[in-house]
Amino acid sequence: MQFTFYQRIKHFNFYDEMLNVLYLGKYMAAEISKRDMPFI
Repeated sequence: MQFTFYQRIKHFNFYDEMLNVLYLGKYMAAEISKRDMPFI
């Protein structure tokens, strides 16, 4: 997460934004599946 944040500050462009969105989507999907079947 920190790496993406630093990347955003350095060069804020469309490609980085798309990567950020994909990363966020993966994270949210993981959160949802964790809620549906708790692994902890």
